[in-house]
Amino acid sequence: MKRHTLKFLLVPDSSAARRIRRLVAERSACSGVIIGTWLELITWVRSAYLQPAEPDEWDTDLKSALETLPNPFWAESYSVAPDETKQAIESALVQVISATDPVTDPTTLGLDGLSHRPQRHLNDLLSFYRSLENNLPENLSLIRNLICSDSTPVLHHIQVFHKEGFPQLTRWQNALVNKLNSDVENSNEIETQDKMLSEILEGVLTSSNASNETSSLITLQTQLFSTVDIKEELDDSVQWVGVRDFLLEAEIAVGMVQEILAKHQDLEASDIGLMIPEGYEYTFALNDAFRLAGMPVSGLPIENTRRDLGREALLYFLYCLERPAPAMALAACLSSPLMPWSKEVGLILAQKVMDGDYRLRSFPSADKKANKMLQLIRDGSNDPVALLPTLKTYVNLLKAKDEFAQYSNRARATLADLEPFLDNNEEVDWSRLRDLSQPQQSGKGDTPDFNLEGITIWLESQEPWRPVKRLIVLGFAQGHYPSAPGYDPVFSSDDILAIRECTGLQLCSPVEVLSQQRKRFKRQLGAISESVTFLIPRRAPDGSKQGPSESLVFMHQLFDVPESIDELIKELDAIEDREAIRYLATIELQAPVPPRELIATNLAFDRDLLALRTDADGNQKPESPSSLETLMVSGLAWLLRRLDAEPQMWSREKLDPLLMGSLAHKVFEKLFNPDEGIPESQEIPTLIEGLLDDAC
Repeated sequence: MKRHTLKFLLVPDSSAARRIRRLVAERSACSGVIIGTWLELITWVRSAYLQPAEPDEWDTDLKSALETLPNPFWAESYSVAPDETKQAIESALVQVISATDPVTDPTTLGLDGLSHRPQRHLNDLLSFYRSLENNLPENLSLIRNLICSDSTPVLHHIQVFHKEGFPQLTRWQNALVNKLNSDVENSNEIETQDKMLSEILEGVLTSSNASNETSSLITLQTQLFSTVDIKEELDDSVQWVGVRDFLLEAEIAVGMVQEILAKHQDLEASDIGLMIPEGYEYTFALNDAFRLAGMPVSGLPIENTRRDLGREALLYFLYCLERPAPAMALAACLSSPLMPWSKEVGLILAQKVMDGDYRLRSFPSADKKANKMLQLIRDGSNDPVALLPTLKTYVNLLKAKDEFAQYSNRARATLADLEPFLDNNEEVDWSRLRDLSQPQQSGKGDTPDFNLEGITIWLESQEPWRPVKRLIVLGFAQGHYPSAPGYDPVFSSDDILAIRECTGLQLCSPVEVLSQQRKRFKRQLGAISESVTFLIPRRAPDGSKQGPSESLVFMHQLFDVPESIDELIKELDAIEDREAIRYLATIELQAPVPPRELIATNLAFDRDLLALRTDADGNQKPESPSSLETLMVSGLAWLLRRLDAEPQMWSREKLDPLLMGSLAHKVFEKLFNPDEGIPESQEIPTLIEGLLDDAC
């Protein structure tokens, strides 16, 4: 029976799928053609080959095996950071298994000849795999089932079109692609449509839209990351601009877009593109800048991250229970939006704590629930036996109506995760409880709007989803374009090379990852036809200094320019450079307006400012030495402090002279109580330790 064959074009990401989908539709009407990523291919394969979804027990099995395997190389790391270690070991295990033959038992791999470190790491991972009883993550399990099965019922075959390196596939992934293509019936005849689909994939890999064969842009597109013998002249199709930070980048980019559209009436907004690094900074900055400019954008991620208020409230309360509680933890707990009082009351209570008042007294509008919460925060038991009931009472007192319901439910769910660590414990592992209660961002964002008329937005980590004529690259700083390969905590670069030579396992090395990212960057540049501007932020979002992208070194050697790379960059702060920046939006110079005339007169308060502090009988209190010192240095600073008009800043507690003096006074008052007599000298050290704990 002739089965229907689906034609699946495998692409590395959703942006590439969007672009190829458009190209396929422009060529001719196609039925039975699907463009998608590897995960989408797995979904189609599972449906076509009638593979049921297996129970999701991998996480549980993985955790159990991690805790029972005797003395693995990750034992100490797991005791300190279990979640991070679990993630790293899982990634390393999947990488190793994916590099083996799918039909061969990987535990039979010969490790003779390897040095101690890679041999131990690889041997422990294979022992770990044996302890999992050949269990695998869902996607790898599906591949193994299909490849090792002699006969599998098929609803329809899937012919996969894939270009080498686009995306880079593992040994197991290649085996599945070969399996799918070998199952396609009557595949000996290549249809016209098949040739067209292959041509489209090839065209995206090698695309170059530049029309001027001698431009600097075409030099970047064809020669970047290569060694050249003859350097080209730098023309107006490429420029590098140094700016302050990502906020100024967004303003400069919007201004450049406006200038380009004003000077080139033949260009549409969609002909201009912006490429940004991953991260909410550029998303928010560009959203604000283009919204204020009244210009639509297409493809800009929409970040709608929300605070994890439920976990925050639980975490702060755990800090409060582990006494002595830090003042800032108490203040953060009291000011949580989930507390059974208003936001204003919470801020007042928090400020009192930061001012040194830890009594947590009731307030006029407090109801029964609010008073119970105050008492719980002040006197809640941290005894191992009573800790779980205390936490349950606390969670039940949180606001749980309307918009707060999801957050209180989140706190309850987190407390349920903590229960195994709270039952029958002789000692509370506070560090473990806090780790399990760490807040997590939720609500990553909505699907970007891909309207046809807006300014085109590309992401550094993805393929271009449509070509543009002019591109502005934001965030062209160190560690970007391409992104720096991540650090592998299990295998170093030398380990990977040794494993390749000894065992033949083609583990992906950082050099190969960097090479793949460089090729993607060249494909991104290849989707431009006229010009590109690179904006280099001199400051990171945290304010620290940063240099330009490492790719600038490779760009510099392509052109006949000064030897110094810094001379290649036009700095926005320099007048000469600013005048040479193309399409920079500037304002007309205007005559400066002098400030208003300042008239100095003596201030007359008509009262004795020293008499602001009085006792209960109305007598003036004496000034402390530090107060008099402040008065001599700055009368205004002294007055602001006296009127309690200084900014109320929150800061971490520290053992300053004032706190040390207060603690010493409390200890001395209890130690040398006239009603109880003076203790013996040998008893004093022991008594001081207990009294100091009480004073804290």
